[in-house]
Amino acid sequence: MNVFIICLLLLSLHHIVGGISGTSNTEMPTNIYIGVMLEDPTQKERDIVELAAQQINESKNILANITFSYHLKFFKSADTYEVLSEVCSWIEENITALVSSATCETNLAIQSIAEEYNIPHFAVPKDKCPKEKNNSFTVSIRPSFEHQNVMLFEIIKRLEWIKVCIFYDSDIAFRNVEDMLQEASNKNYYLEVVLFRLEKNKTGELDTVSSLDLANKSSIKKMIVFCNTMNSLKLLQRAANHGMANGNGNYKWIVTTQEYPKGEVAPTESYDETGDELNFFNYSDTGIMTLLRHEMLIKTEPKEFVEAWRSLHPHLHHDTNQTVITPSPLGDIQVTAAYLYDAVRFVATAMDRQVNESWDNPMKNKCLRRKKDIWETGSKIMSTVRSMKPVPGLTGLINLSKSDENNYVAMEILTIQRTSNILSSAKVGTWDPVNGVNLTARLFVFKNSFPPNKTLRIVTIEEAPFVVKEDTVDGPRHTGFCIELIKKIAEDLDFKYQIYDVPDKQYGVKEGDGTWNGLIGEVYYDRADIALAGMIINSDREEVIDFTKPYMNYGVGILMKKPQEQHNVFAFLDPLAWTVWFSILAALFVVGILVYVLDRLSPYSSYRSNDRSPDVDDFNFRNSMWFAFASCMQQAPWKYERIHTQTGGDNTPISISGRILSAAWWMFALIIIATYTANLAAFLTVTRMENPINSLEDLAYQKKISYGTINGSSLQKYFEKRKHTGIYEIMWSYMNSDEHLPENSPWVESDKAGYNRVSEGGYAFFWDAPILDYIKQAECDLMTVGKPFNLKGYGIATAQGSPYRDKMSMAILKLQEDGELEDMRKKWFERESSCSDDPANLARNANANEIGLSKIAGAFYILMMGIVLSFVVVGIEHMTSNKYKGKKRNNFDNKYESDWRELRPRNNGIMKNSPHIVVRNDDSVVLSPLRPKAWNTSINTESAC
Repeated sequence: MNVFIICLLLLSLHHIVGGISGTSNTEMPTNIYIGVMLEDPTQKERDIVELAAQQINESKNILANITFSYHLKFFKSADTYEVLSEVCSWIEENITALVSSATCETNLAIQSIAEEYNIPHFAVPKDKCPKEKNNSFTVSIRPSFEHQNVMLFEIIKRLEWIKVCIFYDSDIAFRNVEDMLQEASNKNYYLEVVLFRLEKNKTGELDTVSSLDLANKSSIKKMIVFCNTMNSLKLLQRAANHGMANGNGNYKWIVTTQEYPKGEVAPTESYDETGDELNFFNYSDTGIMTLLRHEMLIKTEPKEFVEAWRSLHPHLHHDTNQTVITPSPLGDIQVTAAYLYDAVRFVATAMDRQVNESWDNPMKNKCLRRKKDIWETGSKIMSTVRSMKPVPGLTGLINLSKSDENNYVAMEILTIQRTSNILSSAKVGTWDPVNGVNLTARLFVFKNSFPPNKTLRIVTIEEAPFVVKEDTVDGPRHTGFCIELIKKIAEDLDFKYQIYDVPDKQYGVKEGDGTWNGLIGEVYYDRADIALAGMIINSDREEVIDFTKPYMNYGVGILMKKPQEQHNVFAFLDPLAWTVWFSILAALFVVGILVYVLDRLSPYSSYRSNDRSPDVDDFNFRNSMWFAFASCMQQAPWKYERIHTQTGGDNTPISISGRILSAAWWMFALIIIATYTANLAAFLTVTRMENPINSLEDLAYQKKISYGTINGSSLQKYFEKRKHTGIYEIMWSYMNSDEHLPENSPWVESDKAGYNRVSEGGYAFFWDAPILDYIKQAECDLMTVGKPFNLKGYGIATAQGSPYRDKMSMAILKLQEDGELEDMRKKWFERESSCSDDPANLARNANANEIGLSKIAGAFYILMMGIVLSFVVVGIEHMTSNKYKGKKRNNFDNKYESDWRELRPRNNGIMKNSPHIVVRNDDSVVLSPLRPKAWNTSINTESAC
């Protein structure tokens, strides 16, 4: 009350004392206006208030033809002045009722104003608060927290604990501790307690280390937590780090926190090392703890309740024949939000009954005015509330007929255990004020075995080679990698099973209405015990089901059509680039020209020799070019004696400069030819198929080839989640652009449709890499490109908290260690390929390295072109030979005249070198007949012979 008086004094500085009298109105109201105050609300608490008001306005049974409106105000804790200011402003606007969800101090302040101005106040307290003597206008929709303390004591007594460590974080939490201890004292039960208050350190963080260190040094292993959700989370996390949250150390924890919302944690605490959201209990490798919470039995009627529950529990689903749904023990349900919905709906129900009896509009008042108008209808509303029969709500019946607190309460006891990195939960008991604790199983006992005589229902989907469906004389039969795997697991764990196909042929994704389809839906909605297929483990699926240890690694591959093999008749030119070929050709011309120039410049060349030998013009331009070409082709030139033969080859330069150039050219030719020869065999034996796509990046940065995956698959969700990240933004934008025609959509309906579209060309298909590797072994026109991405694992799916998962995980690990999983993988995934270009087939086929005619046909084309060209040239030579015959003969005689002189003997007569050559006195030369016949000359015939 002191806080309230101080706040009222502060408000007096901002309000003018005076009054405006309201008027009485017995007519039916057109609008009912309430105020809602929320202290540190979650997003779901804000949303549930809006949903409740919307349903009331749409309802024909509650406040028909009357608009139900509200003002929502949320504030930080301990800001009582702001709360009072807001409530006073609402009083000036004809407020009808107040709804609050706040801590004790704030609720007491609101309660004081409600008492002062006869305004009904419906509270959803977040903690225990002392009762006020004058409390005519405030009721609590939430049951008293004392029930939880009584239940806790009964559990401690049942477990026969005599020494406990208790952690608490506030004065209100300490009052709960006092209530529990008082209950023990009233029952004459001896309980030794060590108390630890969690305080914030100098940096503002909750200091849990010092308290846990002291508790760890003691001999007490029983722990009880009286903290809010966030602090309980931090305490358990730190306890796990200290090794104080595992069963091996005999530590046992009881947590009294009522709500365990996933994701509603501080940003600094919301992610672990793998980036996934922290689960409230995922902190210890081996541990078990007990939770106490309100029992939630969700009724399927009316439909408004189901809609409200789905807003709080998105994964909620029920069959048409179900009348009551029990949410998962680890479900994301916020009890405070549920009671807020009930409070708003209860206010509307009470107002509806009061309007039908009598009604006066609220009076306009101002806080701290000396004269205030009393709203009599407020008292009538409270009388109506206390006379109403129990009203159904989300949390159960709301009954305020005998007290100012809802006296309908039911609690449930949950056990949470974590073994071998696997989390499971179970409901092990209930509590109510009449019957007390009712346990259906022992607390803190690990359960790790299959139920006896249980035949598991296994749902699967056909996709080779994981699951293959064959038609036999006895009917359809399932085979494949997964079927052999579950057979071995069943033999190890000794259980039976029945397999059926998933009706919708889907693996399982979340629908727009929050439900799950496919294999995931079958397990989540308890139509199957296990989902067995090539199903990847991801975070979305882990929110609703559990997976075993991965039995095989997973990655996303890219399937494309192989490019057509390019047959190049000039393949023998491939070892050298075109720039190299043109450079060699240019070097050939340059060297030929340089040989010609050096022969003309060097004084020791054949052209400049003084003896005027017949080789004087061997290195004219034509012969120089031919010399360069012949040297490059390794046709070695040789020296000849013209007088010994009339046939010939080519000469070599006789000057030193010419020979240096020739040696350099020969060395160049040797290197080029050796390099060419060394690479020619490789280029002719390896098939070169140009593929412009070799990675995910290549695919993203081109528009010629379309790409996509199965519509509605988890892989599509993978791309959608990363649509604002790097290269995935480009790919998602392309796959969802409006430029695609319906028949060219990047999405396909099944994996087989994807394979068929890839075979048609112009399309790349994203799917599981192991499956794509299996497919391409039979489809020889298909191939995979790039490295697999989105690396994860395949697992067997079970329901959350299922007792099967732990044992199956151990069986999978055993199969891996024994090498059986690897043998199974080779058996089902590495089948013999029928493709000729498969590496294994290439190694077995000795003829694979033969060079076909198609690869060297260009050499034959060049030979034929040379033959044709040679005959064309010889024809041209014949046509031009007569014209230049005389000129060439004169040139020949003049050229070799001196040579003949040098060959004549000193004495006129027959040349010694040839008996058929006769030199006349005028230096002319004639040939003697082949048959013996004396020449008519003056030369002595004897000497001639």
